[in-house]
Amino acid sequence: SDGQGSWKRRRVEAGRSQAELETAVTEYDKWRSTVEHLTDSHCDSGRMQQLVAEWHGRQHQMDHLSQLAQAHIQQIITDGGSPEAEERRFSEISSSFETLGQKLQHTLAQAQQREQLQQEQRNVQSVIEEYSQWLADNADTVTIDNCVAKIKALESQKGRLLTLQENTKDLCSNFPTGDESREVSEKTQKLTSEWNAISNKLADLQRELNEKSPVVKYTEAKTNLMKWINDVEGMLLSEHVVLTHPQAMEQQLVKFQDLEKSISEQKASYDSVNSAGKELLQRASNERLQEELQELTSRWTDIPLLLVERRTKLQKDIARIQQLKGDMENVEAWLQQAEGFLANVDITSMPLSSLEAHLQRSQDLLDEAEKIEPTVKNIGNTYDDLINSGAEASFINEIKSSVTNLTNRWNTVIKKQAVDCKDKINQAFTKFSQVSTGLQELSSWLDSVETTATGDLAGVHSPSELSKVKAKFQSLKENMEHRSAMLDNLTKLGNKIATSHNGDGVEELSNKISQINSKWTTVMDSVSQKYKFLQDANNQYGEFRALVAQEMDWLDKLEKRLKKSPKSAADAEEISEELDDLENYIRNHPDARLSRLQELGRTLVNNNMIPQSVQADVESISARWGQLSQQRLVEEFETQARTLQEMEEQVRSYKAAGKHEAAARLHEQMILLQERFTEIAEKFERFRSPSNLEPRLCRAMRELRGIEEATCLLELASEDPESIQGQLTHCKRFYQTLSEIKSEVESVIKTGRKLVEEKSVPQHFTGRLDTLKELYNKLGLQVTEAMSGLNAALDLSRALQEDIPALTGWAETVDMELDQVEATPHTDRDIQAEISFVKDTLVECEKWRERKDTIKSNYREFATLCDPVYLEVLKDRVSDCVRKWERTRDKLMQAQTQLQETMTGSYSASPKIPMRKISREVEEEEVSRKVTRKPEVDIPRIPLDKEIQEFEEAAQEMLERMDTMLVTVRGINSETDPGKRLEVLERELSCLAPDAATLISRGDGLVLTVHATQPERAITLRKQAQDQLRAKWSQVMSETEVRKLQAQQAESLLSEYNNLSRKVVQWLTDISDRLERANNNEKGIKELAEEISSHKSEIEKLRKISSELEIQQVQHSGMERVATSWQRVRSNVAHLHKDSATPEKVDISGDLVPRANKLRESVAFLTRKMSSPPLSGAD
Repeated sequence: SDGQGSWKRRRVEAGRSQAELETAVTEYDKWRSTVEHLTDSHCDSGRMQQLVAEWHGRQHQMDHLSQLAQAHIQQIITDGGSPEAEERRFSEISSSFETLGQKLQHTLAQAQQREQLQQEQRNVQSVIEEYSQWLADNADTVTIDNCVAKIKALESQKGRLLTLQENTKDLCSNFPTGDESREVSEKTQKLTSEWNAISNKLADLQRELNEKSPVVKYTEAKTNLMKWINDVEGMLLSEHVVLTHPQAMEQQLVKFQDLEKSISEQKASYDSVNSAGKELLQRASNERLQEELQELTSRWTDIPLLLVERRTKLQKDIARIQQLKGDMENVEAWLQQAEGFLANVDITSMPLSSLEAHLQRSQDLLDEAEKIEPTVKNIGNTYDDLINSGAEASFINEIKSSVTNLTNRWNTVIKKQAVDCKDKINQAFTKFSQVSTGLQELSSWLDSVETTATGDLAGVHSPSELSKVKAKFQSLKENMEHRSAMLDNLTKLGNKIATSHNGDGVEELSNKISQINSKWTTVMDSVSQKYKFLQDANNQYGEFRALVAQEMDWLDKLEKRLKKSPKSAADAEEISEELDDLENYIRNHPDARLSRLQELGRTLVNNNMIPQSVQADVESISARWGQLSQQRLVEEFETQARTLQEMEEQVRSYKAAGKHEAAARLHEQMILLQERFTEIAEKFERFRSPSNLEPRLCRAMRELRGIEEATCLLELASEDPESIQGQLTHCKRFYQTLSEIKSEVESVIKTGRKLVEEKSVPQHFTGRLDTLKELYNKLGLQVTEAMSGLNAALDLSRALQEDIPALTGWAETVDMELDQVEATPHTDRDIQAEISFVKDTLVECEKWRERKDTIKSNYREFATLCDPVYLEVLKDRVSDCVRKWERTRDKLMQAQTQLQETMTGSYSASPKIPMRKISREVEEEEVSRKVTRKPEVDIPRIPLDKEIQEFEEAAQEMLERMDTMLVTVRGINSETDPGKRLEVLERELSCLAPDAATLISRGDGLVLTVHATQPERAITLRKQAQDQLRAKWSQVMSETEVRKLQAQQAESLLSEYNNLSRKVVQWLTDISDRLERANNNEKGIKELAEEISSHKSEIEKLRKISSELEIQQVQHSGMERVATSWQRVRSNVAHLHKDSATPEKVDISGDLVPRANKLRESVAFLTRKMSSPPLSGAD
């Protein structure tokens, strides 16, 4: 089903990709058709340049279309289809795009050549019209010099005509149509004809002027020239250059240009008049003529100078106005496009898949704004220059309104709207990308976990297998718990995106989140259940091994007691005491332990957890218990045999005393008992072991083999300190077991070698004894080395558990602070303070480098102690921790570089930090705003400083309260009532907890507030107040919880002690009364003795609880009374036993009959034993 779902998802994604591809192809065909139509319609060069730029701008879309095409072709190949048709189709599209680009370049070149030729034709036409107009205006007043000058001027411009003719030939050879070529050629030919006609007219005029006399020519020329000079001077005096509207300045410039043309035209007339006058003076001296020529020369020389000065100033002013107008129009047009783009941006309805494209567009908008910003600044500077140049008031007011509106729009659109838009889109895209990528990675990882966790847990046949399987599921569980926070964060972030957006892709995102959360829950439950099962099995097996060791130890001690020969006793009383001691030892055997051991064995076997080994251990202990029971039966047989001998002697005594009837009755009973006893003794002998060495040797080997099998539990399989501590506890238990059985092993080896030397046992026992010795030595070395390794691993693990969260927490805190700085509005940034903060944090970062290196070193050392298969989680944690430190360091260094560039950019024309730059205008606006702010508003630091001071005082007071609380907690054991201890702890904690939580929360908010304006002070506040508060509060909570737990345990112990004490006291009172009434009733005394023995465990338990209460300083009473009463009861029972055991010489009813009854009971007891396991009544 997963494969089918995956195929469906691929088909849906392929369909979406194909739809997007077809949309892109349709849009491209439509654009290409439009461009080709515009190209064929002979657009001007400006429009063609726009088309060429648009072609270059579509290169990115064509690359995207190519990627979609490749994916589509790959999908066709995947589906088994033939991609040739599609490949040809997309090849043709790519080829048409390149061809269209070449066509646009060629058409642009043609348009530019055509426009250049048309401009040349207009220039030639202008020259022809100028000379035609001059001939019409000056035909009657022109002088010979003017005419010659005009002819020379016309000849100097003939190059334009020749250039026009050459360019006409080139263009006509490149034109595709004959009509256009013919039209251009005919116009050039017409201009050439007109040019030749003007040249001929000037030549004819020159010939006519050369025929007039010098005096007439001088007088006419001087009169005309003086009239022109008077007119020019009058106009120059009346025309003042003033900055005003461009139309008026253009008209004034035209006048000045016309004057300059007329000066050039009149230059020939002036030269003619001047030369004619000098010629006349040479012919005849004339003072009046001399003065006229001097005045003419002076006035002629002044006119061009004044005209050039005014024309130059006017041209500069017009150029400035035109530049200002052009800049404002360009910025205005760009702002309209930007406003249109920003108005259409709606993040809430934007498809999630298009966020990246919108982000790129918004960034492109800001990049363009960065390029245009110098133009905006230039507009302001030009406006200031116009004011200083004394421009016309009405014109200045009009310019001021336009410049102010444009500047305000620029600041609104770029400084605020565009930046906010980009930030919002960036945040949305970053969140969506983070969620999408995170969900994809987490889903893939979850699939691998699900695959790994699939399957049952049957077939665990050794402790090493159990340890490995448990470690595997522990690793899976820890990995999932470690990544659960990531899933929670992605879920929260994804849900936030889903609730704040309503565009395409939201429902799909919500479904993905729901699916992965559902799957996560399923897999987590499966892994947790299997890990819990394996953990329980591991704990059960550890407990089972411990119980096996304890039971074996108890059986060893029992065996030693059974081997103690009663023959060394001085009298029957000592034998009785030894037998009582053995009886009490057996009765005090903790049956619950054997039951628990058997219960654990059944559970492990039923769960198929190491079934063969566990079953063997259970059977071994049962068999040994049966064997020792046999040994006890041997002693019973010996005791009862002595009783029969005493009865036989008593019969002889009765006969010797003449008590024949009594002797007969006693002999009859003795014969019956002896027959039955002999039958049972013979049967029992068949089950007795012939040798003592074999079971001891087997038992010792079994003990060591059990430890050897369990040594796999000592292999380091986790980085968790608690798990390592548990393994270390097992290791110490094995070490203790080896120490306890050392003497038995040495005894078995010594005894065995002696028996081999004596040839009491076969020679092959030597090899078995050597194996026993080697195994013991090997296990001793293994356990010792394991204990050393586990101790080292425990220290390393604790260090890593402390260092990794500390370093990770520091890195995350710094990241959060850097994010807060970046989120601060640009106008509220304090760059200098941020530089100081980054610099100090970098110094702190280098200090944390040592902790990072320590973590890596400890990990490497820990890796040498542990199998790599168990280090995946720790490796991920260490890698993640190191990566966070490195990422934080890189962000700090990048922030430092950007902030330094920002500081440099504050004094340069074009800053290089688009999102962080600080313009001089913004700074001046901020300064102006602060200066003009009302007094009651311009004091934000005073309340903040006061709030910080109040918080620091409150924090110091809270630290003192916490210290007082710790003193109370540490001295709580002076209160002997555990209930009152709990009341005191709860009361103290309830009084302190709300205030501490409120103050810490208040400190977090205050740190964030201070950080916006004073980052350094915020860091100091966090370190000196917040960190101390959190650390101290954590210490208070930790110690309080420990004391509460101790108080609860003490209260539970006290309750158990009181209940058990009342029960024991009541029983002791009752048993004392019954002992007084028992007197010499042997049966009653025996029952009381058995009852007293059965209550011994309760007395021991009461003593143990009392000792524990004394250690915990809990007041309790009654133990001395119980101990005294118990000792008295035991003494009374022992005294009664001794009295009842005194034989009477004659009275059969008081002596022999009870003893015969006792013997009968013993035989019946032996019969029951023979019928129960392990003998089971078999022959």
